[in-house]
Amino acid sequence: MQSPMSPVSVPSTQSKDLEDVKLPHEELRSDASTSEPDSEPTTVVPRSVNWHYTRKCNYSCKFCFHTAKSSFFLPETEEGMMESKECLRRLKMAGMEKLNFSGGEPFLHDKALGELCRFCKVELELPSVSIVSNGSLIKESWMKRFGSFVDILAISCDSFVEETNVRVGRGRGEHLRKLEEIKKWCVEYKVDFKINSVINALNVDEDMSEHIERLQPKRWKVFQCLLIEGENAGEEAIRDARSLTISDEQFQSFLERHKAVSVLVPESNDAMMNSYLILDEKLCFLNCTSGGKKPSASIRDVEVEVALRQAGFDAEMFVKRGGVYDWTKQRDIEDLGEDMMDVKTQTAGTLVKKMYKGPRGVLGDRESRDECSWMLAGAVACGALSLCLLAILRTR
Repeated sequence: MQSPMSPVSVPSTQSKDLEDVKLPHEELRSDASTSEPDSEPTTVVPRSVNWHYTRKCNYSCKFCFHTAKSSFFLPETEEGMMESKECLRRLKMAGMEKLNFSGGEPFLHDKALGELCRFCKVELELPSVSIVSNGSLIKESWMKRFGSFVDILAISCDSFVEETNVRVGRGRGEHLRKLEEIKKWCVEYKVDFKINSVINALNVDEDMSEHIERLQPKRWKVFQCLLIEGENAGEEAIRDARSLTISDEQFQSFLERHKAVSVLVPESNDAMMNSYLILDEKLCFLNCTSGGKKPSASIRDVEVEVALRQAGFDAEMFVKRGGVYDWTKQRDIEDLGEDMMDVKTQTAGTLVKKMYKGPRGVLGDRESRDECSWMLAGAVACGALSLCLLAILRTR
């Protein structure tokens, strides 16, 4: 995966909608700590957040900006999942409207991913939940079960020549077949489909227009291959992308070749630099203002507002680069009616359990039973109304 960071030697940028890195909390120096003592702290609203909840990946892309330096995965345990949900709840209270899951490869933890998507959409009621994936581990059964909780699924694809994908480390020869398969699933399970591409020395002369037009993604984001010290360049890096970098002129030529593609969304180095709110696997915001990746204090330990002041986020550039767009998938009335029935059924089941296992024993106290009875009656009534709505729609 890639990250909106400053380059080591190439004055261009690239971000996979998100990304990160971790350093010890003790090394953190926030912008807030260097401001004037009497200055008022700027309030940052985290409208769109990218959570790189794992660094592990089953691919080995040479230009990767977020390499497997850690195997930490917070939602791995029941306690970790509960803590993750609480942190996401606090982000929602701070103003988060869209959450994007990335990595690493998020589908290495498909069960946790599905539950987190459900939680964000049903319990937090976020307007948008999205995922960036290489696509290789996505199964139709997952789409069928959890697709209703996902607004946008972005698949990374850097070339429509399979040999080129293999050369950059993206799969072993079946990436394009999987891309086509996922596109069909997105249509069937009503998830908006998106494509992300890293433009590098191996694909910069390619014309992808015909393929993009045929696949009809909601958005096609293209990023210039970027060197990041410690990630894909330098002595401590796991990857080496130096042979894949291209000039600004080459990147512009690629954009010119594809200018007729209406869904093309390019982002320059200036636009990318600090305009993404990125959470790493330990729920630290990543501050990129100094050209590196410095983590804020984790929102596991401090209030969201405190961590945000350490994030170096450029809210004005976020809006200017088009960070706010139509990020909620379109749903018809029948879908909403069916989802309403599902939610009411789940609610009724939860209330029944509460009625018969209250704080004072198997049946609970009279007050809690009476309260639950009224709530259960309301849930059943809403369910009946939903059934009537569906019946009317299906007779049209």
